[in-house]
This record gives sequence, structure tokens and C-alpha cells, in this order.
Amino acid sequence: MRIFRAAFCVIALGVILANEAMKPDAESVGAQPPAEAAPVPTEPPRQPPPGEPAKSQPAPRRPTVEEARDRAMLLHDLANEMLRAIHQAYYREDEGLPIPALLLRDVFQELGTRRQVEFRWLAVDADAMNVDHKAKTDFEKSAVQALAAGELMREETAEGVYRQIGAVPLTSECLKCHLPNRRSTRTRHAALMITIPVTGT
Repeated sequence: MRIFRAAFCVIALGVILANEAMKPDAESVGAQPPAEAAPVPTEPPRQPPPGEPAKSQPAPRRPTVEEARDRAMLLHDLANEMLRAIHQAYYREDEGLPIPALLLRDVFQELGTRRQVEFRWLAVDADAMNVDHKAKTDFEKSAVQALAAGELMREETAEGVYRQIGAVPLTSECLKCHLPNRRSTRTRHAALMITIPVTGT
């Protein structure tokens, strides 16, 4: 049970940090006139359960391409570090536990519901753990080839959507599952694609 308790804490922290990262900057929203003091509520507002959007919460403002790029880079680093921390501190392959990347699915689903951000793992130069992790579009295929050649990130903006594909290192421990028949312990890579709707395109 330790991995589930630890993973729950990591996931909860990840959702909080990622939600903060997705908030628009004050400068991008524009200065607002001072509002009248609101009455102090007698009870705290009810928080919706995970996966259920707040009924009174307006749809998030679409960021610019530049804002989306910065947010995607931050979210990529956050997901990468969460994955590494869970893997190194809690995962043991001989205990029949779910793989760490699967535990992050709850974070991805939560952000998809609340912040209109999509995440998808991609195989680069190791085995795909799921058929959905194989590159499908021309952009995904070219990005995977670039990352396999040593690049760290590829991006595109098309039809009001910003996509960023960033490298995720797979260490020797990771490769026990991702590449069991490997002949060397050199670092291989997977990738994480982050998709954010944008404005101004």
C-alpha cells in the first residue's frame, strides 16, 4: 500500500502545482478595476470531487502560443520529475505494482478536465508499453525521429492548438521493462506530448 499512499500525495501535489502553472498571469489578463468588498461567506465553498468540473468556474482563458510554450515546458518538467521520484523511491518491479507512468494518468485526466490540457506518452527508441504510445501523425513521427537523434523538444501550432513533444529519459532501471532485450545500459528515451488550445493563431 505504500506506493499508493505515496503516489496519492505526489499526484495531489502535481495537480495543485500544475493548476497553479496554468493560471493566467496578471499582466496577460489586464488590470481590473478594484471590486467592492465581498461579504464573508459563513461556509467554505464546496469543492467538486476529482474529475468533476466546478459548476460556477468559467472556462479557462486560452493562452497565447508563447504562454502555452512556457506552460508546456513547466508541465513537462513537473511530470518528468514526478515520474522519476515515484520510480526511484517507491516502485519495485517484483512486487506486482502498477508502473509509475500509469499512476500519472490521474493527474493527466484531472488537468484535461479542469484545464483543457491533453497529455500522451510516446515511444522513442524503446518498446512502446501501449499501442497508443506509437507515433501516429506526421508531426509525431518527425518529432520522435528528432528526439531519437538527440534533440530534446519539438513543437507545432496548427488550427488553434499548440503541441509540444519533449524527451523523457529512460535509465537502466526503466529499461528492464521498456527494453528487456537491450545490449547496453545507455540511456534511451520516451516522450511526452502536451497539447494546449491557444488563441491568436
